[in-house]
Amino acid sequence: MVDEHDREERVEAALEITENPDGAEWLGSMYERHSRTVFRAAYRVTGCVEDSEDVLHTIFLRLSRRSEALDLGDGERAYLKRAATNSALDIVRSRKRRAAAPLDEVGPIQSHSPDGAPDRVHAGRDLADRLVRALSKVGGRGAEYFSLRYFEDLDNTEIARLFDTSPGAVAVVLHRMRKKLQDELSSDLGGTQ
Repeated sequence: MVDEHDREERVEAALEITENPDGAEWLGSMYERHSRTVFRAAYRVTGCVEDSEDVLHTIFLRLSRRSEALDLGDGERAYLKRAATNSALDIVRSRKRRAAAPLDEVGPIQSHSPDGAPDRVHAGRDLADRLVRALSKVGGRGAEYFSLRYFEDLDNTEIARLFDTSPGAVAVVLHRMRKKLQDELSSDLGGTQ
């Protein structure tokens, strides 16, 4: 597993190389405030440290190429979560997930079972992988809404503000998305729910 300090050093080095000529003090400040948020948002979607690092690097690399500071006001964190979610979904869509991963690559999985029994932890991990695959198949705005709502814990009002729509419209898309995911997961599990 990649040491967090090493990861931050690699991203900082990349940002220094690509820093715009006018200086990007705003970018360094934004990185300090939000790099963990971006990484976590990506990790919740990809489940992979390396992919999450790529997302983090890509987002801040793109920001470093801007000719002027990005002023998002109070929406800075939400904007970066959305960017991380979209980028992570792109990664999931573009690759074929491996059926199994070496044990040393598997990150910690939180079990909802009180006893944390290994079979329940494995079942939870398997279900999480199936959910991510189903999200990547269904795709679109619904996948973005779903990821922001259930992985990033944004409420419908916050999501509506990000996409310039109404909370009711978000609720409808989420309802349809849950149905699509239920159908996708049901067929993936052989018709059982």
